[in-house]
Amino acid sequence: MANFTPNYQLNVVHAFGTAPKLAEFITTLRDQLDNPMKVNVAGHSLGNMVVSSAISDHAAPVARYFMLDAAVASEAYDGTPEGQVVQPDDETAFLPHTEWNKKFGEAYPARLWATNWHARFPANDKRYLLTWRDRFAPQGSTDYFGFYSTGEEVLGYDDDHTKDTPSLAGVLAAELKRFLHISLPAQQAQPNGFQTWIYQEQLKGRTVTGKILGSNFGGWGFNLFHFKNRPGSPGSGPEVSPTVLTPKEAENILPTFTDDVLRTEPFFRPGSWWIRVGTWTHDQGVPLFRTQRLSLLYKPDTGSAFAELHRNTLLARMIPAMSPAAGRIPVPRFGLINQSNFDMNGEDIRPTPQTGENLRWPASRPSSNWWHSDLREVAYPYVRVLYDRIIEKGSLRTGTP
Repeated sequence: MANFTPNYQLNVVHAFGTAPKLAEFITTLRDQLDNPMKVNVAGHSLGNMVVSSAISDHAAPVARYFMLDAAVASEAYDGTPEGQVVQPDDETAFLPHTEWNKKFGEAYPARLWATNWHARFPANDKRYLLTWRDRFAPQGSTDYFGFYSTGEEVLGYDDDHTKDTPSLAGVLAAELKRFLHISLPAQQAQPNGFQTWIYQEQLKGRTVTGKILGSNFGGWGFNLFHFKNRPGSPGSGPEVSPTVLTPKEAENILPTFTDDVLRTEPFFRPGSWWIRVGTWTHDQGVPLFRTQRLSLLYKPDTGSAFAELHRNTLLARMIPAMSPAAGRIPVPRFGLINQSNFDMNGEDIRPTPQTGENLRWPASRPSSNWWHSDLREVAYPYVRVLYDRIIEKGSLRTGTP
């Protein structure tokens, strides 16, 4: 187990740290060819974080990019209102933690959410960039193809209601079994890793140690300092309160939550002063993991520089997504369904037996859905259409450029 960690957020940090090396490799590979050809790259699951960063942040010369079961928020590729992948910050959204928009029958004001904290800053402050929206907006030189599955288990979600904080021990046990490829007879109806991606988003700011599946700052945690008007005082809060303000109480004193106040004392859990945040840097090509205290993020004179250095780590551990993963839903900005967006759980990739185009899905499976790693786990005759689509869109037939 020394080579594995079920901590998705830590793996995101490492993915960003790996991206420049991937970009360097792709560039070198292409330039070494006598007749440089267009480069195709495919990524699976969190590997898409590496590829996306390589393209967006390090100008990797990728002509066609195939995203398979991408464990990356859809809004990172399409954060526009027109794309409609970002959920509104209200009681209808299912991605937030239950206590923020369900427990009291109404939602906390949107300006208090960690996902909107970036909007409290001017554009010249690097904290303005602490959002997943359009983090990997498609580059004009690359064609993007999204292969998602509406039958996903790891990237799946329950769109009827938000989840309360699950039993962390139970989730960790499921993760351990997934890494060890253990299936228990009583759990055959539900695959291991069920909705793991949503858990790690909903548990941002909700865990004690922040070591696994969630974090202990930002996200859906509450700041123990609550803002209240204080009679006789020229200012307002914070003052220590033993209880959490309800959405209605927060709404009633909303004028107290000015941008100036929220920049230094957010409503969400800011994190303890001793927490250290680390990020991979590549000064002169040498990888170095730099750490600094999180408290620097909230200071006027250091916050912008801190956010610039640790942007990716803060996105991974602090800022929750407000959209499902791109491996679960189509990304409108990529293009049309069955042209640039492909549902691997649908009939184009996995035809029904009635079409006569493909073999019946393995009968021994407890579910007929296309799961997270079925491109690898299921025999080729069942999944060959997926590879046919990649060959077709990637112009990989013999004799094509």
